[in-house]
Amino acid sequence: MDAVDSNRRLANLSVLGLYLVLFPACYAAVLAVDFGLNNDYLEIAAGSDSPRTTRKIVDGRPLDALISNILLSSKTDIDDLVHLRFASIVGIALVAWSVFLALVRAGWSRFQSICVGVIIGTTLPFQIHAAWGFIAPYPFAMVLSGLGFLVGERALDSRSPRMRYLLAAASVLILLAALAIYQPAAMFFWVFVAIAVLKPDASTRHTVRRFGWYCMIGFSGLLLGFIVYEAGKSLEPAFPARTTALDFQQIPAKIVWFNTHVLSRSLRFAWLHPDIIYNMFISLIVLAFMAGGGILYLRGTRKEFTAKAVIAAFLLPLSYAPNLVVAESSASYRSLSSLTSLIVIYLFFAFRGYTDRLRRLRFHTFLENAVIGSIAVSCVAAAAYHVRVFLVTPQFQELEFIRSHLSPESLSRARSIYVIRPPGAPAPFWQQFRESVWKDFQELEFMRPHSSSKSLSQVQSIHATRTIDTPAPFRQGKFGLPASYHFWIPRWQVLLLLRERFPEYAHMPVRSVGANGRIDPPPDALVVDMRKLGMAVKWFLPGGEPILSGTPIIRSGFDVYLAGNTLTYFKNGCTSNDTDGRFFLHLMPANVNDLPDDRKQQGFDHLDFEFDDHGTTLGGRCMAKIRLPSWPVLSIRTGQFTEQGRLWDGEFRSPRGGGGGRPPRPPERRTEDGGSKAQAARVPDRAWRRPVAAGSPELPNDRHFR
Repeated sequence: MDAVDSNRRLANLSVLGLYLVLFPACYAAVLAVDFGLNNDYLEIAAGSDSPRTTRKIVDGRPLDALISNILLSSKTDIDDLVHLRFASIVGIALVAWSVFLALVRAGWSRFQSICVGVIIGTTLPFQIHAAWGFIAPYPFAMVLSGLGFLVGERALDSRSPRMRYLLAAASVLILLAALAIYQPAAMFFWVFVAIAVLKPDASTRHTVRRFGWYCMIGFSGLLLGFIVYEAGKSLEPAFPARTTALDFQQIPAKIVWFNTHVLSRSLRFAWLHPDIIYNMFISLIVLAFMAGGGILYLRGTRKEFTAKAVIAAFLLPLSYAPNLVVAESSASYRSLSSLTSLIVIYLFFAFRGYTDRLRRLRFHTFLENAVIGSIAVSCVAAAAYHVRVFLVTPQFQELEFIRSHLSPESLSRARSIYVIRPPGAPAPFWQQFRESVWKDFQELEFMRPHSSSKSLSQVQSIHATRTIDTPAPFRQGKFGLPASYHFWIPRWQVLLLLRERFPEYAHMPVRSVGANGRIDPPPDALVVDMRKLGMAVKWFLPGGEPILSGTPIIRSGFDVYLAGNTLTYFKNGCTSNDTDGRFFLHLMPANVNDLPDDRKQQGFDHLDFEFDDHGTTLGGRCMAKIRLPSWPVLSIRTGQFTEQGRLWDGEFRSPRGGGGGRPPRPPERRTEDGGSKAQAARVPDRAWRRPVAAGSPELPNDRHFR
């Protein structure tokens, strides 16, 4: 017997080893580069003086505050965050292993239990956990809740009344420790309850008895957690609580919010998609699959089936209880780990309910293992893609973009740093509707009959700008969201980068403003315009190399490239002096009738522009792009000028309007002083020498390019 137990323990430890290899490989992107996510910058920059520490105490998470203070004593730079992310991944592996052990104890096969652990560890909430350094304790709160469940189970099976109540008290205290780290993570306790209670062959008495016991432990822990929360508020009376208790009038709206927003997000447990119709369709399919398979799985008499079905339904809101008893409307992914994991367990039960009808087939077991193994592999691939594309790459590119603006030359000329945050773009109608379901209920007069309530038009205007520009394919929750979008983050990002590279400028004042607000940087400020982040991501590789094709058609102050109907200006070693002047761009058509009516007399069109409107700078490299008209262009003349005169200019002539035919002749070049270099002395065509209409603010005078 001892040998059997030893082999079983060894096999279980080998599964843990598998998880400790698999999850770091899946989330390798978060370990490969240095970046921060959201409040990581604030936490590590402020150190032990971070206001987040007080916020955690007020929110009823004193143990999380203690752990954060311990971590902050040794973490001072952005590159230190990788250690926290690795610890979080280890915690995810332990969570998956705990689920595996619970399923095996409940009688499920080892292979399928391993796959379910993998699926849970790669769901969207755990992807956030893997990428967010300072929520690394949260997976360990889930492990603590599993330990509390295990101790409570031992208490229930104990024959000694004294030992039973001692173990039950220990179970409650362990659950309280998990709640003191992060309340939604501690609700993972109910995932273990579902595995232990919802057995198809269990009697009604057995099911209800065990569920009642676990409820006694769970509710006792929640009650003590609420006492800790109230104590935290009383210890810091000057620090306002972020959440308040749910009013009775808000309960209907809360039910709507839970079913339409929270459940729909959890049902899409591993995949992201920007289309609301697609998301709704997928959520309904998953819900129908889960309900149909659950009916087949929870077999037994009508009484047994009803008891198990009621318990299964009741566990859904229980796994999200801390968020349901407060007046909040943010279903952040990090708070959905317990509910999403419970839905994965229900889907596994439903899958077994369907496949149990195929037990007569010889390949029944092989089919079960093949399907669930394929789902696990696809979840690992999806998690690796989401983390790399939606979390790591956008945050890394954002940080590199800010870093490229912080050079010794620019800092020496500045007295402050002025950050313009990424812009908000108008949200599609369907997204306004989706995101306002709970907000409208919560913020309208009938929900909050106080002076702070909002009208319907005010609520709609708030949701109209909820979607933002992002370097990722799209944004959903924290996925694809630039950290600098939050008004309190840019200051800490800049401070950490200065501390890392130029500590002598670490005390320089930093101010951030929204792209939709008033933008008025001081004359002596170094401006970091995050509105250009999307351009930088599309036009430069992650290492800062420009994405260019072909050879320049003009080589002068800037190299000018022509690809399709897009003109690209590029300069390496660019300074602010290179972007200060206005750019002129004159296009001579192959057919003058293609011009707008007000340009036909001049014989050419002009698309003059400012660099700030069409270009961006990254790592000392400047690039701007202009889209040309669709009509054939015979020649292009462009350059740059200031009030003092021309800086540079150049001309390109196509042998045939709009390109084609033989290769174009070598580009012409003009010198900085306007002198001639062979082709540079050529006299312009008459069309170029026609005078500009008086008072035109767009065209330079002929003296700028003669």
